[in-house]
Amino acid sequence: MKDVPSQSDLREAIHTMTVRVGIMIAGSTLALIITVVGALISVAG
Repeated sequence: MKDVPSQSDLREAIHTMTVRVGIMIAGSTLALIITVVGALISVAG
């Protein structure tokens, strides 16, 4: 018999991917904000 993922397995995989993508977006946004603030401080100082 083939290994067929159950609906629960699929939900868990989608949840895991959603969390990982959210973390990547949050990290990228934070890095961008830090870069912009650093640039503004450099220009102002």
